[in-house]
Amino acid sequence: ENIPACPDQTGLVAANVTSATADTSWDDMSANGATGYEYAVTTSATPPTSGTETTDTFYLASGLAGQTVHYLHVRASCGGGLFGNWATTSFSTPPANDTCAGATVLTVGPNFATNQITASLTGASTTAGLAPSCQALFSSDVWYTVTVPASGRVTIETQVAPTNTLTDTVISVYDACGGTVTQIVCD
Repeated sequence: ENIPACPDQTGLVAANVTSATADTSWDDMSANGATGYEYAVTTSATPPTSGTETTDTFYLASGLAGQTVHYLHVRASCGGGLFGNWATTSFSTPPANDTCAGATVLTVGPNFATNQITASLTGASTTAGLAPSCQALFSSDVWYTVTVPASGRVTIETQVAPTNTLTDTVISVYDACGGTVTQIVCD
């Protein structure tokens, strides 16, 4: 007698993705013979050899790395070591400073090289309701915060990495984070 096939998984979703978490879910395959599921969230597109067992059709992934492509792998389990094929979907986590609340703290120094940081907009979203006055065509933003020294002056500078083809950046400075914010300057 032929062993009945275990169904292949369908309907993988990653929603409410932050820089460290994602709500993942998949279709209920119990009507097709599944008695449970195995899942894994990895940074490799290659399905694992095994995953975490569950009877749920969802998993709150946590501890994810920001600015990283992650892969949700799920397969149906039909008991007795019988599994369907792995289904895989990808999702990207934004940088940790994708929101004003997660702003990266800048340290004031005497010149650019003293406290420079490497940054990227990869995976960043656009903050709703804010638009820099000097650039109408922007698609994403990241946030930084700085304490102005006693002199009352701070210079904010950007440089493009030698291997990057970026030709211009936009910096918009606001007086606060959240609530009513006022743009101070835009370049």
